Amino acid sequence: MSDSKHAELSAREVLEAVDGGGWRVSSGRLRAVYRSPDYATGVAFVARVAKVADAADHHPDLTLRYGDVAVTTYSHRSEERRVGK
Repeated sequence: MSDSKHAELSAREVLEAVDGGGWRVSSGRLRAVYRSPDYATGVAFVARVAKVADAADHHPDLTLRYGDVAVTTYSHRSEERRVGK
């Protein structure tokens, strides 16, 4: 699916755009894992991410475990998770 307004980016271009921060491209998705010293700190981090995500109208998948939070995001335009079709 091609859209003249949006160019497809390679994994390398995406990683250059996010400028590090532990992000990796896997299966067409951008993913980072953030360590937390305890569960409560992870919960607070998830709440901050949720607030920013709502403001941006983009909602990543968040996986909270003791000691870390995984953040996975993807384009709504991707073939595997198309929205609005």
